[in-house]
Amino acid sequence: MKLSQKRILSILAAAAMTCSAVPQSAPLALMQPVLTASAEGSVLDDLTWEENAVGTGVIITGYNGEDTSIVIPDQINDLPVTAIGNQAFVRKNTLVHVKLPDTITEIASMAFAQCENLKTINMPGSLKNIGGTAFGSCSVLEAIEIPYGTTSIENGAFSSCTSLASVTIPETVTSIGESAFRDTAWLTAKREENPLVIVNHILIDGATCSGDVVFPDDVTVTSINNQAFFDNARRLINGTWVSGNTTMTSITIPDSVVSIGNGAFDSCKALKTVTLQDGLTSIGSKAFYNCPELTAISIPDSVTEIGNSVFFGCNKLADVKLSAGLTEIPSSNREGFFQGCAMKEIVIPEGIATIGMLAFSQCESLEKVTVPRSVTSVRTAAFYGCSSLTTIRGYAGSTAETYAKQNDYTFEAIGAEFSDVSLTLTDDLALNFFAAEVNAKNKDDYKVIFSGKCEENGKDTAFTEKNGLYCASANVSADNMGETITASLYQKTDDAWKKIDTCTYSVNQYLENAKPEAGWSAEKTEAFDNLVKTVQLYGKVTYAYFNTPDAMPEVTDHRNDFLQNKKLYNSYLKSDAQTGETCNDTKFTDQFTLVLNSRMAMRWYLDGLTEGETGTLWSTRTLTAVSGKYGCYFEVPDFTPLELNSGVSVLYNGYEYQCSPLTWAYRIVADDDSSARNVAMANILFEYYTDATAFDDAD
Repeated sequence: MKLSQKRILSILAAAAMTCSAVPQSAPLALMQPVLTASAEGSVLDDLTWEENAVGTGVIITGYNGEDTSIVIPDQINDLPVTAIGNQAFVRKNTLVHVKLPDTITEIASMAFAQCENLKTINMPGSLKNIGGTAFGSCSVLEAIEIPYGTTSIENGAFSSCTSLASVTIPETVTSIGESAFRDTAWLTAKREENPLVIVNHILIDGATCSGDVVFPDDVTVTSINNQAFFDNARRLINGTWVSGNTTMTSITIPDSVVSIGNGAFDSCKALKTVTLQDGLTSIGSKAFYNCPELTAISIPDSVTEIGNSVFFGCNKLADVKLSAGLTEIPSSNREGFFQGCAMKEIVIPEGIATIGMLAFSQCESLEKVTVPRSVTSVRTAAFYGCSSLTTIRGYAGSTAETYAKQNDYTFEAIGAEFSDVSLTLTDDLALNFFAAEVNAKNKDDYKVIFSGKCEENGKDTAFTEKNGLYCASANVSADNMGETITASLYQKTDDAWKKIDTCTYSVNQYLENAKPEAGWSAEKTEAFDNLVKTVQLYGKVTYAYFNTPDAMPEVTDHRNDFLQNKKLYNSYLKSDAQTGETCNDTKFTDQFTLVLNSRMAMRWYLDGLTEGETGTLWSTRTLTAVSGKYGCYFEVPDFTPLELNSGVSVLYNGYEYQCSPLTWAYRIVADDDSSARNVAMANILFEYYTDATAFDDAD
């Protein structure tokens, strides 16, 4: 709407009153703002505006005047002017100078686009966002100072402002759209300083890079803008007009970069080598579109999001490693993800659920595709035009086999795969990864390598029999129950180990999904539910014990349970090994502690013990003393929850020492000076033992 005549008169009246209050001797500089507002009342009459959606401010929507200099009011109808709307001043070629009020928070898309004579405009301190092409093609605009507090500059905001030589961008700007400063004098000067133009950790332009591109060591880059390396200048090469970077041959993206924008390397015609590193999480659509010299790419497993048509037209791309973090190879109605690429074989990683439309279309060299169990959908024409494709490799009964049969491809069955994960609640905290195809005859042809916070991290782990099936186990300490463990299954073929499957799981994930088995009695089911809750609490207590001892979870006090069965739990005994006589007349200087790792152990610190001395466990196993925090000790390992109250006998220097892990717990709760974290641990060990025993005994 236009400003009402009544409102205009009120503005003029206010201006006149202000003028009359100024002394005649006042400097012109003091009078100028008031005189400008008064003299240009007719300018205000030519503004159109509307209230914003919530009625808290005014958006300027248009201007019908012919003035060369205008001042936008800070209020209209007692509401602040908060935005310059879309195309509000587009192609107003009479405008030379514009003053915006400090109430403006947004200058919207194309607000001043193609104002060919606009020379000066202020960016008010309240400004938060500059819209797409807001000042596009303002060819005589010379300088812009973006205020502190502005957060985003959208696509092409100042593109083709050819005279724009001075630009100030504060550190608060965290988003700069593609081509925001393309074809400006400022960008030209920046490129001359360094072809990699980096602003606030954003690489906004690299279009003029050449040769092997190296990022500067002294600047951290976290994102690469859309079309950052696309050179829009058209040039005649061998009789053909082309655009795009034609001189950059290689680039290594630093591990600080989290995202690569859409079309970032579009039409980099000479680019042969790209190195991506862990830390990268997203690659935009058409990021490497039409890079005809690119031959290999390895997408790190940290990448979880990837756009469509990323490698379309990379017709020499033959060596590809996809991220295990992906869930989909995107679809496109026009241009496939790898359309026209030159790979002969592709292994799709476990975790991908969908192979999109046209994903591998026109890959005429592609001969074999390995499809994981996780793939549940292969979209229309995913392999359209792959004239050499003959074999789909996958798991029996999977989507891969169905797709192969429906499309007349040869199906090649993969051997073993992970079939189940278990956690034996009454045993060590170990995740057991089962492979149904592994058996007593072929188990040596398979192995598992674990990664994550477990004892077996990075080690080759063999399959062992458990309840008639074969599994590889990762032992996890209670304070790491929430940590994800990745199991990679390898098969030995022609004296070489080849990874054929992966599976990720955590102890907490198992506990959250654990269900009683069908056919269990009500007693067994109740005992199972109790044990699951206790193991979860055991993990929380152990984590707090080592990491946040001042924030221990609440655990039931079992002091009375211990004291009522004092003889059962206070089972420490030192006796003469020959006579069996109890040594009650000696001062107690021997002590023992618990090791709360994935395989709970007891350490016996015995009086007079020195490093390298030996003792005997149950008269059958030799123990060798090592040096520790409290002196030298023997370690008795591998107590399961069911064994926490099992007595252990150690022979040393003519004496027999007997006790159990719950002896430690008894002494902790019986001692009024024990720390809160030790008391909590003693109580949860008691609960673990009693609930595990109840579950084991239940029918």
